[in-house]
Amino acid sequence: MTQPTLNLTESSVLQALGTFLVAILPTGTDVVTAQDNRVPAPQAANYAVMTPILRTRLATNETTYTDNFPGTTQTRQDTQATQLTVQVDTFGPASGDNAQLLATLLRSDWACDQFAGYGFDVSPLYTSEPRQMKFLNESVQIEQRWTTDVVLQADIAVTVPQQFADQLAIGVVEVDAAYPPT
Repeated sequence: MTQPTLNLTESSVLQALGTFLVAILPTGTDVVTAQDNRVPAPQAANYAVMTPILRTRLATNETTYTDNFPGTTQTRQDTQATQLTVQVDTFGPASGDNAQLLATLLRSDWACDQFAGYGFDVSPLYTSEPRQMKFLNESVQIEQRWTTDVVLQADIAVTVPQQFADQLAIGVVEVDAAYPPT
């Protein structure tokens, strides 16, 4: 059996969000994905870290079928509207302003237009209010950190092979004769 395929991965969603962050944050602000072992924090004075934290189903799956008879492509695609929450932490002297930029612009139709151009089926829904969080670096020194939860919608489709019949043989069976009652 052919393995199921995803049209949209977590990496794709983070790529879309990261592209947006690079576009709106001041030049020189690094944007990275969290949860990589043995990777030091960026050396830039200001940087942003994206951490996926939650996936929530928004609706029942939508199922579509493709039968390119007489070709060989026969598939079933189940699409699940999914709400993905990504925590975006901004660090550095401009972290509060950067969190404000993010929270303001992601609540606009401009952000929707930007995401539409990235080539992924991802769009912004809303953000939390930016909040300041304590952060101690490796030298146990307090650094500036603001965090915002970014909520996105991604319509994630899983495609699997599906067999179809190109013809059916229909016959009549006398049930009582074929399967006498007991």
